[in-house]
Amino acid sequence: RAHRRRGARRARYGRPSDLVLRSGRQITAELENFLLDAIAPPVANRKLTTIAAVQTGEGAVSLLNGARSIVERFRGRMVGQAETELVLAFDGPARAVRCASAVVRALDDAGVDGRAGVHSGEGVIVGPDVDGDAVTTAKWAAGLAGSNEVLVSQAVRTS
Repeated sequence: RAHRRRGARRARYGRPSDLVLRSGRQITAELENFLLDAIAPPVANRKLTTIAAVQTGEGAVSLLNGARSIVERFRGRMVGQAETELVLAFDGPARAVRCASAVVRALDDAGVDGRAGVHSGEGVIVGPDVDGDAVTTAKWAAGLAGSNEVLVSQAVRTS
């Protein structure tokens, strides 16, 4: 059936008894080539990460831009920003929760309602950005949070 598969090639060794006469390295090399060609490369680089999504009302862009110093203090990094939303990545949940709380507190001090969601999960690394289910879940949690509140997922609570 190998001849029916696109890109496949057939390796012939003559009679079955000829396999015994071939070196183990040659047979191993043929098997490695076959197996490695059959495995599809990974779609994207994935990494376990903790995401904090901070959401505000309209007109808080300058305040979100000012959150950079808070994020750096907690050793996080900004991986996405929209007019009313900030997405932050951290290497652990404790820093993410503390940072999200500090950002929401700073927004409250400036008279702007803010809310945050934090989730730990697998993120898809796309250049300097992070995407995937972890980001979606953190944004969803932020949407459910009350005004000036940080809502964490079960994955964050149990870690």
